[in-house]
Amino acid sequence: MLLPSARFYHPQAVEKVAVLTVQPVAGHADAFVVRTQRGVVARKLLHAADSEPFPAAQTAERFAAAEAALKQQGYFRAGVHALLHSLQSTNSLVRGRAAARLGWLRSVDAVDALLTRLPQAIDDACPIVDALGAIGDPRVVPALRLQAERKLLSRRRSAVEALRNLNDAQGLAEARQRAIERLPDVLRPLVPSSGEAEPNSQAAANLSAALLKLELSVRGLALDTLYEIGTPSAVAAVRAAIRQTPLDRPHVWRYVKSILKRSMLRHDHATFGDVSHLIEVCARTSTGTTASVKSGYDGVQRTTPIFRPDTQRYVLRSTWRYLRMLAQHRPDAYAHAAAEALIHYTAEDGRNPRRLHGTFSRCYMLHRIVWGGSRRFVYDDRRLCFRFRSAKQQAAPLDEREEAYPELWDAQPRALLRVLGAARLQEVQVFALKTFLKTGKHRATLAAATLPEILALLQAPYQPTVALGLEEIERRFNPAQPDWTLLDLLLADERPATRQLGMRFLRLCAALWTRQPERIVEFLGKPHPELRELVLELVLPVLAGDAALRRALAERVLAMLCQPEVTEGAHEGLGILARAALQRELAALLDVPQLADLILRGSPAAQSLAGELLQHRPEAIAELGLERLVALAQHAVAAVRLGAHALLRSALEPLQRDPAPLFVLVESDWPDTRQVAFDLLRRLDIAALGFDGLLGLLDSNRVDVQDMGQELARQHLACLPTADLAERLTQHPHPHMRAFALQLVEQHLPTGHEPLARLRRFFRTAFLDLRPRRAIKRRMVDFLLQRGLQDTRQAEAAALILGDVLRLHGRADAERALEALVRLKLAFPEIDAAVVLWPGGAA
Repeated sequence: MLLPSARFYHPQAVEKVAVLTVQPVAGHADAFVVRTQRGVVARKLLHAADSEPFPAAQTAERFAAAEAALKQQGYFRAGVHALLHSLQSTNSLVRGRAAARLGWLRSVDAVDALLTRLPQAIDDACPIVDALGAIGDPRVVPALRLQAERKLLSRRRSAVEALRNLNDAQGLAEARQRAIERLPDVLRPLVPSSGEAEPNSQAAANLSAALLKLELSVRGLALDTLYEIGTPSAVAAVRAAIRQTPLDRPHVWRYVKSILKRSMLRHDHATFGDVSHLIEVCARTSTGTTASVKSGYDGVQRTTPIFRPDTQRYVLRSTWRYLRMLAQHRPDAYAHAAAEALIHYTAEDGRNPRRLHGTFSRCYMLHRIVWGGSRRFVYDDRRLCFRFRSAKQQAAPLDEREEAYPELWDAQPRALLRVLGAARLQEVQVFALKTFLKTGKHRATLAAATLPEILALLQAPYQPTVALGLEEIERRFNPAQPDWTLLDLLLADERPATRQLGMRFLRLCAALWTRQPERIVEFLGKPHPELRELVLELVLPVLAGDAALRRALAERVLAMLCQPEVTEGAHEGLGILARAALQRELAALLDVPQLADLILRGSPAAQSLAGELLQHRPEAIAELGLERLVALAQHAVAAVRLGAHALLRSALEPLQRDPAPLFVLVESDWPDTRQVAFDLLRRLDIAALGFDGLLGLLDSNRVDVQDMGQELARQHLACLPTADLAERLTQHPHPHMRAFALQLVEQHLPTGHEPLARLRRFFRTAFLDLRPRRAIKRRMVDFLLQRGLQDTRQAEAAALILGDVLRLHGRADAERALEALVRLKLAFPEIDAAVVLWPGGAA
């Protein structure tokens, strides 16, 4: 614990200097005294007086009482008297610096002087307003409200932030209304309510997306205005949008500076760290520009340099100056603000080392914080970079602490924990872990840390930090009395190492949660497959011997399955468990209409379960009807189709009366459904199908359905009109049917010229096929020759078809066709053929 101390000054007293310190009482672990020392000068403090001993919890109260006693005697805080005198200077720069210092000192004695100076202030107005807000005296509220109504950005910004530090609800409400009026119309409906306590991620995302759609010329003002409104969601949206906004553009840079200034005035360390790092990154690659813009200082339009190197250096120096002032005047806040500045650095911020300039020589804030106390580096103020003093001093010392203000880090180990959980640069991790362990408070800090803080350690890019987090989680977890919140966070984490640890804990305490239905359902609802497998592995043996647990779990599972999935696949584990161990219990809870409704509206896991249960309900055939069963047999979920298949196999009698549903099923997109339909067709009487039904199968464009039709036709050929069947099949366009059609033609085509002539298109199509089967073409030529030799008219029909073949490019087909034509011409010279017989042969 840092013990407070302060120096005081009395300009008229003999003993002009007084010093207050808090000292521990020797021999007592929790006893302190406030020591008051006085003297003519600080080097000669002759008189000392100690208060009564008090516990550490009363330190602030006792110190404040001693300070108040000194002030009643006419003492000022050291420097306050001189600063009050500086407020009367004719130099506005001196007055402004004096006001700023009085604000950091939070000297109530300066309020009257500051208020007196404010009406005449011009260049020093903003430092005075900032100081009044930092001091926090409520007497200044009326004056600050007037300043908050000013149009100039600098005055308005300082006044609104001062009102915020004073917790002036009325003044902030009026400022909020004016800020909303300045926003573009598209943003106004998205502004969160003023009573918001925690950020709403969806509201922040919507607001950020709307900001990024704005033109850069208006986006900067919108960013600053939303940050002025200051609700948690608005701040989150600004931080998200500013990361995707070019900072060095006209109409943007001014407002980025304003946001940085506001973050320092309201001590918003998270935004300060984020924006300061973004500015530093942008400054490494941009030299800025010039543009004609309206000044936020006096409102005059003039050509102004934008984000030029001088401005970059000034702003970056101001960020470290802010941290230095925190260290001096608000020491408890320094480490937390510095932590937020460090966590944004990554390996991408480095560059290739060159001579004495190391990898991170241009990382200004990183160097100031982590190596600010080092003697190895030399600082180049003109370029804002650091270099090693010599090549021999590049290695870090083993026992020497190099960070700035090490005592402030030691006093705030929680800030180091923040760095360890969020920093992505290994050099920062090394510094933070080394310092954290040296504080001597790391175990108590870890014990007091929240679960998200501990889990964040597991994501660190530094293995010792990860090991520290794992050690703390191991310490916290007791399998006999599990911390279910911790276990839930571990199992829900996206990092594999964290989930593996959670799964190990889950196995250790399995004797407890496997008897609790709500825990089983909760763990099975996690999205990770390996976790579901472990839960099922541990739960299924327990359920096998506990009927009461199965009944209770079945009710719980059913209630979950009847609700929509929160995320895709959330019901998968529940469905597997239900199908593996709870089918009997669930069957008792669900009737056929409920199963059908679950299939219609449930998640895929619920539909699979309902499908499996449905196949054991023969009464479903009558309750649902064949039409609904046909629809279920074509469902996208395989288990639903299987359930419908089982019921359809039991519905042979109604299908015998009306086989129409089977003709729908054979055309299904699902092969398993078509196979069930084929099996049922084989069991039906052919009379139930009829000739038209058989033709419907043969006319299908699906090969497996055609094969089924051919199979049935061959089995029942004796009772079919084969001539009609042959003629109908020759009209089928599908090549797969050609062999069967040719077989029927060969065996059952009626004799005579007309039946053969009607097949010209059939033969022509077969010969012109791009991927023909040679055996079929040979059979066709042979068949035409055989029929043509029977009589003249059939010879003419055959010759006409064979003449078409001669005009093809295929040599083998043409030769065989020519041979057949010659034989037909020799048998019937009078026919008109595509060949002419000469005494020596054919031409």
